[in-house]
Amino acid sequence: MFRGKNGFTNACLVQLGILLACFLPWYYLRTVAFLAGPPFIDTYAQTWSYQLVMGAIFLAGALLALAVLLVIEACLLKLYRRIAASKHRALRS
Repeated sequence: MFRGKNGFTNACLVQLGILLACFLPWYYLRTVAFLAGPPFIDTYAQTWSYQLVMGAIFLAGALLALAVLLVIEACLLKLYRRIAASKHRALRS
């Protein structure tokens, strides 16, 4: 499924989709539960606009963590391909 020229790109897009599919419903349900709960000391925190800003900050952090993981995956994939190519050359000679 993820082989070929754009295999790694497809895998990155799938991982981004999984991140968004998990993060958005989780954050929405968390926010609804927080806003429906007892009053908080900071009244500004119990508004949708503040919760959206906090969600954007959390999403930026999650995307940054995903980017770090994708860089690690790319480095490991390059290393794997280099090792596989050297083994293939050794078998041919």
